[in-house]
Amino acid sequence: MGGGSNISFFSSTGNTDCSRTIIRTQLFSPDPKILKNISLGDKLGIELKGSSGPCVALYKGNIAGTVISKDLLQLISCIKKGIHFIGVVRSVNGGSCAITIKPLK
Repeated sequence: MGGGSNISFFSSTGNTDCSRTIIRTQLFSPDPKILKNISLGDKLGIELKGSSGPCVALYKGNIAGTVISKDLLQLISCIKKGIHFIGVVRSVNGGSCAITIKPLK
């Protein structure tokens, strides 16, 4: 048992231009009550709860689900810098919701 691994689910490039950040992901643990009201093309607010997370997607002020991505640390860093993001719904299929996260312009 044991052993180390240098593989990480999250990555951070440090010098990323936040204005060019685009993340395609699925919502983690989506709320079925909220999800049933979400449609293709809807815009979800992306917010950081607490100083280091979790990062959540909001629909009409309610948490639709949590954002999990290999670029999560980058997203959190950009949010902490004051960049606002939205998640545009790419698909809703049963209990899953795919979004594209991008800076709010």
